Amino acid sequence: MDIDLLLADGNGEPVLAKGLPYGVAAVSARAEEPEPEQFGLLDYRQDDKDPNDLVRQRWGVIVPAGTDGKRLAEAIAPLRAARKEEQNGKEPIVFEAPAGMSAEEAGIWWGTVYNSKDIEAVDRPRYLLILGDADQISWESQQRWASSAFVGRLAFANDAGYESYVHKILACERAARAGFKKPRAAFHTVKDGTAATSTGHRGLMSPTIDAAQVGLKKNDFPASAIVDLNEEGVASLDDFMRAVALHDPTLLFSISHGLGSTAETPKDEQRRMQGAMSFGRGVKLTAEDVANKPFLPGGAWFFFACFSAGTPSYSAYQHWLASLKTRG
Repeated sequence: MDIDLLLADGNGEPVLAKGLPYGVAAVSARAEEPEPEQFGLLDYRQDDKDPNDLVRQRWGVIVPAGTDGKRLAEAIAPLRAARKEEQNGKEPIVFEAPAGMSAEEAGIWWGTVYNSKDIEAVDRPRYLLILGDADQISWESQQRWASSAFVGRLAFANDAGYESYVHKILACERAARAGFKKPRAAFHTVKDGTAATSTGHRGLMSPTIDAAQVGLKKNDFPASAIVDLNEEGVASLDDFMRAVALHDPTLLFSISHGLGSTAETPKDEQRRMQGAMSFGRGVKLTAEDVANKPFLPGGAWFFFACFSAGTPSYSAYQHWLASLKTRG
């Protein structure tokens, strides 16, 4: 087995045509991982309560410090009002966080701001929604906080994006209360002939589908159906878009290359295109392609690819590259 990379360059070609031998991971240098207790991340809350009960778990928001954060908090005011109602009238706490924090700084923030003695333990939110992109609140912060809470992020280019998202979320919640419809679970691998997607399908996608089907038969997997889009003949981008336009609530798990960029790519183009879903041969699915079309209405997408969630400020592979350089 090789270690492959789900990353395509700006032309849609795999960055790593041939994977590295699996054994290289055992002998390569590893980045030092700080102990959580160094940064106040250990948590002694009880986990025996219903995780969906906001009266018990509470819900809050983390925004960038300053005027941008206040504006973003206001953009989701209807969502904050809805969550306030769900937690028996308790106003959701809005935390402010500085930009560019490292993992260490995020740990200190967690210990001093989130775990402030001024906040009663019962009021401290387990669900935390970050507002803003990674240049406003870093990925390192999100990764660190997610080890102790249920953390998500909304990042849009303008306030209208936040407002539209909130409208859709609240509409879906109202529809679910009126008549809950159990969602489908759909799975798709872009079979572009590359080693990385082939390995991903064989080692991750197929076992996941098998486990879901077993769980469904035992009534342990909460889906109405298991849908293997590859088995249903979905191959092209057009096939994929038709499959995700259905109005049945669906959780989609996909494996593909994520689009990277070339050295000549302008920064604004890189920001707009990086992480797009690659279908091979230069065919890609971008955020602009789905902005004004039905795409998993009432559903969610687990997009497994390089840069699919965003771009970190530094490479997780840097310590390996540095080690290789010193070895010549």
